Amino acid sequence: MRNLLVPSQAVFNPTMNYVRVFCGFSIMEEIAKRDKEQLYNFFDSYITLIELGSKLVLDISTEAEDITIVLQENNKEYILDWILDYTIDRNFRKDQFEIWVSDFNCKKNINKKK
Repeated sequence: MRNLLVPSQAVFNPTMNYVRVFCGFSIMEEIAKRDKEQLYNFFDSYITLIELGSKLVLDISTEAEDITIVLQENNKEYILDWILDYTIDRNFRKDQFEIWVSDFNCKKNINKKK
């Protein structure tokens, strides 16, 4: 029997001190379908662990997609800006939020906010 996560299900790893939230097979499944308030509320459900020093990890690594292209194709390019704004609004350290993807060129493919 395999232990599989379903979208939006979270697992806390106390050894590595992070909360991993499985976001399905595409950023569109669990992240980009939300408006800004819903997205902030979704992240806020993990805020206690983050305030205690844990890292929040959005796991979108099951499929190799270029999330910039996927967001552009769905007219949702602003989602990454919302995520960045959220981390700034909540005073996260840079090492407290990660998005796991299978795109080996993600640093090159994602435009930096100006």
